[in-house]
Amino acid sequence: MSTTIKFEKPAYLSVKSKKVKPLTPNVLESKDAEPSPKKKEEWPQSLKDYVQRVFATVAEEDYDQAQEELKNLVGKYHAESKLWEVDWENMPIPEYVSFAIGKKRSSQQHDTDILCFLCGWHRSGSGNIEERDQPIDDTLGAAERARREKRMRRFENDKPDVSAAKKSARVPYTPPVYNADVIDWDEYTIVGTCTKLEKNYLRLTSAPDPSTVRPVSVLRKTLELLKDKWRENQNYAYICDQLKSVRQDLTVQRIKSDFTVSVYEIHARIALEKGDLGEYNQCQTQLKQLYEYNLNGHVMEFTAYRILYQLHTRNPSDIIAMLASLTPAQKEDPAVRHALQVRTALATSNYHSLFKLYNVAPNMGGYLMDQFVERERVEAMKTICKAYRPSITVEFLNTTLGFLGGMTECMSFLKTIGIVQFLNQDEDPATGKKKHQYLDTKMSLPYVMEAGKKYQKVDIKGQI
Repeated sequence: MSTTIKFEKPAYLSVKSKKVKPLTPNVLESKDAEPSPKKKEEWPQSLKDYVQRVFATVAEEDYDQAQEELKNLVGKYHAESKLWEVDWENMPIPEYVSFAIGKKRSSQQHDTDILCFLCGWHRSGSGNIEERDQPIDDTLGAAERARREKRMRRFENDKPDVSAAKKSARVPYTPPVYNADVIDWDEYTIVGTCTKLEKNYLRLTSAPDPSTVRPVSVLRKTLELLKDKWRENQNYAYICDQLKSVRQDLTVQRIKSDFTVSVYEIHARIALEKGDLGEYNQCQTQLKQLYEYNLNGHVMEFTAYRILYQLHTRNPSDIIAMLASLTPAQKEDPAVRHALQVRTALATSNYHSLFKLYNVAPNMGGYLMDQFVERERVEAMKTICKAYRPSITVEFLNTTLGFLGGMTECMSFLKTIGIVQFLNQDEDPATGKKKHQYLDTKMSLPYVMEAGKKYQKVDIKGQI
């Protein structure tokens, strides 16, 4: 039995392909194709000869005028496409040209390039002349032509006009305008009328009253009185209060003179003698500003104090700035040179040299060195305990650490740092008394290291 298989029609319809005509070369070409480049144009030889004749006869001062005339002339014939029709050989030289022989141009090439620049063309790589896309219009206005001429000559004067620059840099004076937010200190400057020689220091909480402020004539008498009282009693609390009152009266009257410098210097010395670094630092800061006004004072002395004070505070940036500001004359001063030597000894950890300098400090430098000498003795003891084993004589410590008070002061220092217990007592054969001769450095080192922690922070204020 035969079976007939029926094939179903496909779900899609067949499409007959269209015949595509081959593209002709004309179809491939775009209708908007760019036009062929313009034909290159050359200068007539007669025109080149004419340009040479013009520049050969023109004087140097008429060069700009000749350029302008050639620009108009050649541009005119080029716009009319008559460059090849004009009889350039018989073209007359313009009448403005002075026939004094000027500097001849270097070559025909140079003259042709000038014409190219004037007429708006440019030279191609092959040497031919091509017209620019936008040639210079001969009908330009006078303003536009003047602007282009100015641009063409912009590099003629390389040197700037200094006088014009100075005139333009001058700022006209304008009178000051009153501003309520700006304090007029002249309005608050007063002249005191008080005649009291002694007056307690009180911090101002309002505008000063002239009746409570002493003038300079009274302040001079007050200073002499305070100097006499200091020599007699040396009551620092009273003298400091009175000197601060004098300084306040000088400040509210805005007095900066040699007398002001004298007041601050005296107060600074007294504060150093009593170890009051707070008041000393205030006076030192004001003196630094007053010295900048070239007022008379002991500049070298207080420069040395300022170096020693910065060594005490251990502020490296201030020390470096201070050293950079020193003049050669200041470095030659004995007091300043001593302070610089102290700084070198500290920087190199040369304690032997340091304590020698401490014993010969000029002026009142020793009072400032008193503030950090104990700290440096502890640092020296760290080195000695590590270097000298197993023991060291007390006489060596007394000499090396620069104790001016002798063995008594040396023993007090060893007791302060807690190592007096490690002293070996030997009997003196002459007197039969026991005396301390040796210090056990190995046992003392931990106590010395602990004592050094006390000086890690510096009390900069230092007021008493």
